[in-house]
Amino acid sequence: MTSKTNGKLLTLNQAAEFLKISKPTVYRLLEQGKIKGMKAGNQWRFQQSDLSEYLDRGPVANAFADVPIDLANKEIAYFTGQLKQLGRESTVELSASPTQEELMSRLASDIVVFALISRASDIHLEAFYEDKNPFYLLRLRVDGVMHEARKIPRAVGEGILTCFKIWMVMPLDSRLPMDGRIKMQAAGRSFDIRGSLIPTIFGTSAVFRILDAQSITLGLDKIGMAAEDIKRVRSWIKRSHGLIMVTGATGSGKTTLIYSMLQELASARLKTMTVESPVELALPWTTQMQVKPEIGFTFHAAIRAALRQDPDIIMIAEIRDKETLDLALQAALTGHLVISVLHTPDATSALSFMAEMGVEPFLISSALIGIVATRLVRKICIECGKPAASPDGVLAYKVTQAEAKTGFKCPKKTNFCSGAGCSACNSTGYKGQIGLYEACEFSSDLKAAFLGGVSGDNLQDVARLAGMIPLLGDGLRKVTEGKVSLEEVFRVFADLEAKAE
Repeated sequence: MTSKTNGKLLTLNQAAEFLKISKPTVYRLLEQGKIKGMKAGNQWRFQQSDLSEYLDRGPVANAFADVPIDLANKEIAYFTGQLKQLGRESTVELSASPTQEELMSRLASDIVVFALISRASDIHLEAFYEDKNPFYLLRLRVDGVMHEARKIPRAVGEGILTCFKIWMVMPLDSRLPMDGRIKMQAAGRSFDIRGSLIPTIFGTSAVFRILDAQSITLGLDKIGMAAEDIKRVRSWIKRSHGLIMVTGATGSGKTTLIYSMLQELASARLKTMTVESPVELALPWTTQMQVKPEIGFTFHAAIRAALRQDPDIIMIAEIRDKETLDLALQAALTGHLVISVLHTPDATSALSFMAEMGVEPFLISSALIGIVATRLVRKICIECGKPAASPDGVLAYKVTQAEAKTGFKCPKKTNFCSGAGCSACNSTGYKGQIGLYEACEFSSDLKAAFLGGVSGDNLQDVARLAGMIPLLGDGLRKVTEGKVSLEEVFRVFADLEAKAE
């Protein structure tokens, strides 16, 4: 820095030049409290000594020193072209002589916009070797399926990760697993990104989940649930007390289902509280809490605190241990309606899972109202969907097996459909997802079987005889409605495919 600015207040542009970073990064450092500034009217001013102290702690610019400018420009040109094909432009403008940090900030931002417009739920950036050449593989998860997007040079990939670390206030030199979160605005939308970085033998594996509240559609009648299941679930949530469980794997639509229930319950007449990690969507008439284990505010502590708030309804976003389950059952048995989550593949296996936690079956049977299992499948693209031939061969055999397993029969005159592939769905034949649901009421017959030690497939048979349509059966139902292809249903339920072979 020249003596021209020594001992003087620096403007925003001068501060960015002094730190050798972009103006957006200066704003981020201000928000994070890493540098000091003062307002003179509407303009920021900075003491050079304050900026020097920040540099002494470790300048951001050094983190981008190894990024080759020519390779960075090549990747920027590629994603600029991808965005143009999608009818979009970059949200970051470069200066006449951009620094490496500016280039990486532009590239990282373009990747986020590209993922958002591509309807991706997750951005994966992982270090790999191929033919002794190191690179970072960029992949996007769209409608539950992973798609390769780009192989990025190693040094550029490291620069992209550094941008995300800065944005999410992560240590730049840590080799430990790290988590972070940031609020962003792009493509006319506001959204959060939740990041997870872990060290690997080749470098870093990073996953950035896009949490876009504007893309969430709530309502039991809007998420693909069958009319009979909607009626059943609505009867459950009208109860004054008891336990309702929602179960499924990660990314199976559990949060959307629970929020849809809570939206129907939202009222000034009811005190509704949630315990979440993290809170993904603000709900009306609902007091929402986010746990922070690092300061001792765990699920256990939050549930106990909620019970002292005179709630009518408590939503517990996760049950992973016996203590949490005990608290949920205690709340359900003392006059509260409790809605909570387990991670099991279907409804009846949730019963066995709770019993295996060490909770007495009679306590579970005293509190439980019902269980809803959920899973997501890809919908046929409405732009290129077309009639498909009736199944034959192995596919016909799998349909027969599925009908026998679920009790759901496809009508003889079913009009099967599939997607041909078009520009709207990126030639996949699928666009968007729809939920499959399994609403299992804890009937007297199911309760007797559970207390009698029945488990596994036998327990599911009891539930099915009591009127439950299993997840696979709901998949067949959506096939007959022309919403889902048979191939997609059997992709998701791969266990049947293995048996057929």
